[in-house]
Amino acid sequence: MNKYKFFGVVAAGGVFLTCFGAMKKIMHQPSADLLLQIGLITEGIGLAALVWFAFEKVSKKNN
Repeated sequence: MNKYKFFGVVAAGGVFLTCFGAMKKIMHQPSADLLLQIGLITEGIGLAALVWFAFEKVSKKNN
């Protein structure tokens, strides 16, 4: 698995956890805050890495 797929899976997992945590928050279940925190952190890490890779690819193209 290359770095693009790995961080894509991390970002997708973060989106899934965030959506699931939001659903639990609406239903006032106790684990909602934890799921939202974990989901947003993993989503942020995954998306930041993918944006970083995109900028690296663009900068290599321009050289």
